[in-house]
Amino acid sequence: MEYKDRSTGLIVFGILTVGLGGLCALLILLIFAAQMIPTPASSPKMPITTLIPGMAMYAVLAVALVWLGIGSAMATRWSRALMLIFSWSWLVAGVMGMTVAAIMVPMMIENLSSLTPANPDMPAPPQAAMAVGLIIGLGFDGFILIVLPAVWTFFYNSRHVKATCEAHHPQSSWTDACPLPVLGVVCWLVFTVPMVLVGTLCGTGVLPFFGVFLAGVSGRIAFVVLGALYLVSAWLLYRLDVRGWWIIVGIMVFFLVSTILTFMQRDILDMYRAMNFPPAQLDQLAKMDFFKNKPLLLGLAGVFAVPIFGYLLYIRRYFQRPNAV
Repeated sequence: MEYKDRSTGLIVFGILTVGLGGLCALLILLIFAAQMIPTPASSPKMPITTLIPGMAMYAVLAVALVWLGIGSAMATRWSRALMLIFSWSWLVAGVMGMTVAAIMVPMMIENLSSLTPANPDMPAPPQAAMAVGLIIGLGFDGFILIVLPAVWTFFYNSRHVKATCEAHHPQSSWTDACPLPVLGVVCWLVFTVPMVLVGTLCGTGVLPFFGVFLAGVSGRIAFVVLGALYLVSAWLLYRLDVRGWWIIVGIMVFFLVSTILTFMQRDILDMYRAMNFPPAQLDQLAKMDFFKNKPLLLGLAGVFAVPIFGYLLYIRRYFQRPNAV
């Protein structure tokens, strides 16, 4: 099959991907720096334990993106597969995040006048200026969360890129042993496990459980069990063992039912209280209509569940029968 050599493009996108990893590392430093800046007593900082899970996520992303960028520059088969999974995941998460943001921004604009300024001694900026700032921020987020991943996806999805990597590395890679749609789920499960465990160790892990929030010791036990199930499911999915598919479907059904039943009885602010959010932040969130609109929140949970279950049904075709573990 004739193809156009994309080695130069792979190097360029590899360098850009390494740059994204550097930005993730820079975000960790910025979070540290923000903790060092003095703030008024009326606007206390978030506890460092609340920030550690996010910092851990950026750390994992930084290492992974540098690794993937180097692999892309070397035109490896595995890097092309993983970059495609990363870019598609980035794009889908961006679309879902922008959907929530598009719903929240009008509500935030309506509530700007009720929010307490960070420094009570200084006059608050005009509401119109704050609204413009929110809209500009939304546009910037759209560029980062939708435009950029769309470009990455378009490039790595090219048959010319695929053929270039296969020409440079004719031997099969470990990523070839599993269909790409299934491998994407495996990667997400493996990526999620350290995030779950870090949140558990920091005491910020809170799990909705049929009307209550599991936190403390019960929450830690639940998240350790969840992490173990994720790893077992990932291993079975990679081996195309249908039992892994059933495990992850069962977990998703459990989470959906448990979350809906919990938030039918409890308020979302109760979850943030269980996560040890400072009272000042809770007061600010309580003034926003978005967090009071329980039907909207439950509706979003149901809407976002549709593509997840749809994707799981889509990859079911790759599983035939249980394999020996």
